[in-house]
This record gives sequence, structure tokens and C-alpha cells, in this order.
Amino acid sequence: MLRRAVELTADDDRSAGRELALARAELMGGHPGTARDLVDAALPRLGDQEARGLAQRLRGEILFAQGHAAESAQVLARAARSLCPDQDAARETMATAMRAAIWAGPAQSREIAAAAAALPRPGRSQAKVADLLLGGYAARFTAGYSAAIALLRAALSLLRSEELDPVTGLPWYEMGAMAAGSLWDADSLLDITGRFVRAARARGVLVVLPVALELRAVAECVIGHLAEAQDRWTEVREIMAASSGPQILSMDSRSEGLVLAYTGRVAEARTVGRAQIQESTAYGQDGRADVGRAIVARADLYAGNYDAALAAGTTVAEHDLAFTTEGILPELIEAACRSDRQGEARSAFHILSERTQAARTPWALGVRARCAALLAAGDRAEDAYLEAIGHLEHSRAAVDLARAHLLYGQWQRRAKRRRDARGELRTAYDMFDAMGAEGFAACAAAELRAAGEPARPRIPASTLDLTPQEARVAGLAAQGVTNNQIAAQLFISPRTVDYHLGKVFRTLGVSSRGQLARLLPASPAAAVR
Repeated sequence: MLRRAVELTADDDRSAGRELALARAELMGGHPGTARDLVDAALPRLGDQEARGLAQRLRGEILFAQGHAAESAQVLARAARSLCPDQDAARETMATAMRAAIWAGPAQSREIAAAAAALPRPGRSQAKVADLLLGGYAARFTAGYSAAIALLRAALSLLRSEELDPVTGLPWYEMGAMAAGSLWDADSLLDITGRFVRAARARGVLVVLPVALELRAVAECVIGHLAEAQDRWTEVREIMAASSGPQILSMDSRSEGLVLAYTGRVAEARTVGRAQIQESTAYGQDGRADVGRAIVARADLYAGNYDAALAAGTTVAEHDLAFTTEGILPELIEAACRSDRQGEARSAFHILSERTQAARTPWALGVRARCAALLAAGDRAEDAYLEAIGHLEHSRAAVDLARAHLLYGQWQRRAKRRRDARGELRTAYDMFDAMGAEGFAACAAAELRAAGEPARPRIPASTLDLTPQEARVAGLAAQGVTNNQIAAQLFISPRTVDYHLGKVFRTLGVSSRGQLARLLPASPAAAVR
């Protein structure tokens, strides 16, 4: 309709305005290249300063979707200054510049933070989500982590409000999710990423939906829902293949790297992380490259390459990307402790301690205590492990809780308390096994054997081991529905159906659809966990 309206509009200024509306629709539909051509054609014909400012804002958003984060931040900052007569529009545009700058890297983030300080600020009671996010991130990059907490928490509260229109929240859920992770607020992280996915899916915004799915997958990794996280990433790949972006999101990215690392496929995780670094660096996205460095650091830590993990993780900590840095600090501390580099471990712990004590959520305090235990000895170490478990039991961070049990059990075994160790290690093994975190489960099993007790054999797989999407595919396949028909019903590609069926066959130990039909319950819905 917009394209036809442009064709039928004779007035040049009005036609240019409609071209901008068409450009935004093309961008939202996943075609940033087409959108950019339309904006470039319309801009010279716009006579009004405000219209030109809004067009430049759209151009900056397009550049961001195409992966040019640094250029996007600059274009958006200029657009914000040109829109200053409209203070709301100026602050919203500067907030989008801050989002781009975060991915561009620390230098750009500090530059946009300084530019934001020059804009008029609304009173706290009049502040909108964009105002609070802009103020919070600007404070983080200028005054430090603690100075950002109050503003970011206020933003999270608005983003989780039932009064907030999801369309209004859609541009800000990404920054909100990163803020929630940075503040170790698991409830907000899960709530906001859920809202983000639902809003993007309902509006059909293909330029945003992959980012929403990726962040949701990260949230699911935090709570140990690794199969669900893998399903999210499979959908991301499908959307990325069907559209032209967003190029700010690498095809090898954080959520996939986390799943690979947590499930013990550390070599694959390292490959994914390195690909992320290479692709992001080529685009000038140093912030996004830090996501890849964090993946590599985790892969090296879990593989026992502690010096390599320290090298990658230290760069991430120095750049201070929100959420990514908070997630890597505990890994950095563990790598330093295991390689007996106590000075580096204590330096990283000092940063972690300041931030977790400022955040003061159960997740934050639990992670701090777990890391303190690694640096302590004797009774102080045991007290710290018990404190960690006590805090983490009141959070939804299941992976961190299971790791606390594992580390405590390892400590007890090395202290010759084998009976006590078996209880902690058995808990860790059962938790990791239920999550499908095979790498951690294997470590717990080895420790259990060393403590004198073999890990219990795994219960044979059943339909309860299928993810919701796998169960839907399996149920339809068992009814004799073809792959192409399944793809059409579930709005996925036949290739994705093949992928899910392969996983179903391996999980259930079957090799044909006939065996699948005999194994599944009468109602496919009964198989969905």
C-alpha cells in the first residue's frame, strides 16, 4: 500500500514523506538495503528540518541493521541534535545512538555518553523508558557501574509494566535486557526477553526478531533450559537466511556459543567465538567482538586452557560491555585461580565484588560468594560456598547454582571429606544432567568417581526429553505428515524439520517414522514438557 501511495503521489514533498514511511516498513520487514535506497532518494527533497532529522534517524537505524554500528551511532547523534526543539524526539534518538555505540565499542560509548549530557533532561517523574535507559547507560560509561543502577532499575520497572504498550517498548527491550543481565536480575531478564520476542513476533518485525530470540536464548541458558535455547538459535538462523539482516547479529553468536560451551562442545564453541570476533571486527563492531571473546574465554576455561581463557576474558572486562562483562568476571576469576595467578584473580574479584554488592540480588551475591570461596582457604572457603548456595537457591540462575555445588564438592573431596563431597557432587551431577549440560555433568561424574561413587546411569530417553518444537515435529511425523507439510504448518523450512527429526531420532533411539509412531503417546501434546 505504501509503495502504491508513493507511485500515485504527485506532490514531491509529500511523496518523499511517504517514501520514508515505506522505507521504515521495508526495514521492519527485514530489507534494510531497500530501505536505505528509499531514504537516500527522499532526503534531498525534504524541506522541513524536523522531517530531515527524522529521516536521518531512520538512516542511522538502517546503518545499525546493516552492521555499521559506529557510523550508525554518529548519524543518530547528529540527528538527535538536529531534533533538539522536540526534546522527546531528541532524547529517543540519542538513546538509539547509545544502543549502536554499545556495539561499536567503548570509545564510541563514552562519546555518545558525553553527547547525551548536553541534552535537556526531564524530571524523574516525567522520564520515559528511553530517558532512563539513556541516562543509565551514560552514567555507566562516565561515572561507573554503581551510578547507573537506580536509573536502569527504573527503566526495567517501566519495561515490565502492564501499562506499557508493547509497540512502545519494542525499540527498548534490547537495551533493557542487557541492563537486567548486567544487574544480575534474572526475573527482569526473563520477563523482558519474553515480552521482546512476543512483541517482535506479533508485529512481524524481522529486523528485530532475531535479536529478541538471541537474547531470550541467553536468558534460557542462565536458567538451564539449554534445549529451548538451541531451538531459539535454530529459528534465528532461519530468519536470518530468509531476510537481509540484521547484520549487527552475527551468524555465530552469543546464545549458540553458550549452548555449545555448556553442553561440553568446547571446540565448536571456540570456533563459533572466533568467527564472531572475525565478523564483528570486519564491521568495526568492537563491542560485538567482545561477545565472541567471552565465548572463547568460556570454551578455553572449560577445556582447561586457563592462560588462554584469561587473555580473552581480560579484554572483555577492560572494555566493560554491559552484561557480557558481568558474565565473564566469574570465569576470569576461576581461570586465574586455577592457573595460580592470584593477583589477577583478586583484581577481577575486586571489580566483581563492588558490582555484586551494589546490585545485591540473590544471583549477584551468590556469584560473589562462589568466587570468594575460590580465593579463600579452610573454614572461610566453606562458609563462602554455603553462602553462595544459599543465595543462588533463591534465584533462577540454575547453572550458577549447579556450578556452586560442583565447586563445593570438588573442594570437599580435596579436603579428604569424601562422604560430604559425594552429596554435593551428586546434586551437581543431577542438575547438570537434567539441563543437558553434558560437559559439566561429565566433570561432576568424574569427581563422583574419584570420591568413591559412580554417577547414576542416565534414565533412558523418553518423549519428556524433547523440546516443545521437537515434540510438535515428532507428533506430526508420527501421524504420517510429510516434511514439507510439517514445515508449512509450523512456519519453518523443510531443512529445519530435517534438523529437528534428526535430533528426535537420536534422543529417542529410533531410526524410522514407524518406530516413532509406536513410541509416541496418542496425543502429541502429551510429549511437550
